[in-house]
Amino acid sequence: MILVTFSVILSVVVLNLHHRTPSTHIMPIWVRKAFIDFLPKYIGMERPEQDESVERGEESGEDTPMRSYNGRSPGGEYFFRKINPDLVLPWRGGCESTVYLQRHPDGYCLILPPNLKSAIAAVTYMAEQLKKQDVDDTMTGDWQFIALVVDRLFLWLFVIITTLGTLAMFLDASFNYTPDQPFP
Repeated sequence: MILVTFSVILSVVVLNLHHRTPSTHIMPIWVRKAFIDFLPKYIGMERPEQDESVERGEESGEDTPMRSYNGRSPGGEYFFRKINPDLVLPWRGGCESTVYLQRHPDGYCLILPPNLKSAIAAVTYMAEQLKKQDVDDTMTGDWQFIALVVDRLFLWLFVIITTLGTLAMFLDASFNYTPDQPFP
């Protein structure tokens, strides 16, 4: 019963570590050094490299030949279609806002129309958010790897303690001796 209780408690600890994110927990430096850099070497774990999967995917993609249909490569038909210019440039007829290039003593200054400024600001905001998301995903991956390391550490501790406890019970078999007078 004690082993089952410890097993459940340790599972809860591992799940708590697995589901941590940068927005809920800040990873201390000692945790990173101990559980990402130091312990995995000694318990037989290796962190998978993310670049390897991308490289493998590219290598397998280079080996497959491109198929063509009626002399055209896939996706090539999009280059042959004529695009409706009204859909691409809806402001084509009356565009008062143009881009100006002004000269200043320090160099040149590009003056953009308000709609183009807002579009650049939106694209910049999306790029910053994607960078933050990449950093958050990396940190979440670090927490998940720490959970894997702790789970493996608990597994080895559980196996060692269970084995030693079982051996101690079998080797200390003093209760197996028959008493001198079994029925007084």
